[in-house]
Formats: sequence, C-alpha cells, structure tokens
Amino acid sequence: MQTAALRRGEIDAGLLLPPVHEDGIQLDRLWRKDWLVAMPAGHRLADMEAVPIGDLAGENFITAHPEFGLGCYAQRQEMFVVAGVQPHIVARAFRRLTMAMLVLSGAGVTFVPGIFSSVVMDGIVTRPLSSDGHRMHVALAYLEGDLQGIVGQFLRIASATVAAFQAR
Repeated sequence: MQTAALRRGEIDAGLLLPPVHEDGIQLDRLWRKDWLVAMPAGHRLADMEAVPIGDLAGENFITAHPEFGLGCYAQRQEMFVVAGVQPHIVARAFRRLTMAMLVLSGAGVTFVPGIFSSVVMDGIVTRPLSSDGHRMHVALAYLEGDLQGIVGQFLRIASATVAAFQAR
C-alpha cells in the first residue's frame, strides 16, 4: 500500500484514489475522470449512450477487492449509496484483467476509469456512467507538511500536466 511506503520512506509521493483516512497523510486532488460501465457486448444496456446508475439495480457486479483498491471501492460504494442502489457483488478481483475476463464471461458488469474509453476488448463494451456528478478522483498522497523539495516540485509538474491535458 502506498501510504505504508510513504511512512517507511520508500517513496516520496504516490498517486491513489481517495479517500485515505490516515493521520499524517496529505492528499491533493489532481484530476477527476468519468466512470465507465464495462459489460458484455450483448448486454441489455450495451446500446445505451450513457447508463444511469439506477439502471444497474439488480445487475451482478465484479468489483476491485477492497484490500487492493480501497479508494476505488469507497468511491463506488458512495455512488451506490447516493443513488439508493444495492449492488449484487458476485466477484472481487485484485487485477483489472481478471475483472475484464469475468465481464467477458458474462458473470457481471464492472466500473472502469474513463481513461479506458479508448481501450478495445473484443466482446466487451464500455458506456459512460451518468452518475449525477460522481467521478473517479485521483490524488497525490505525501507525508503531511512535506511540500518542500521533490514532492512540491512533483505536485507542481503533475498539476500543470493535468491542466494542459484537460485543456486539449
């Protein structure tokens, strides 16, 4: 886990999905990206332009394992709670490729970051999640008060890079 590596001094900063509720760890949000719903090509929602989260009620879900992707897990849970949807989780995986293979097999659907919109996998389609403002958040994590030197420089470069990328 990146926060443990920060505390041990193995890394100076890490990119992760909030939330992180640990004393001494500072988070600076870098960017937000839409979530996509990944589903088998023949799925009942595959022809939709965007999928409302309420339309996912009753679907089988494949999710990131909470130990692997705690931020992803927490962000997904928050979306479901706000929408009043109780997900039916059929599998938890440690790797996105495992999640994709389970989707391809027809076991269920999953959320993937919007950056995957240009990734093509035969038999799987992705559609934007229309989630009333819920987006995937990515943050820079570092030890609290450590904005001097390399961490501060990395944050400035990362923020400028994200701003330039979003302006395109």
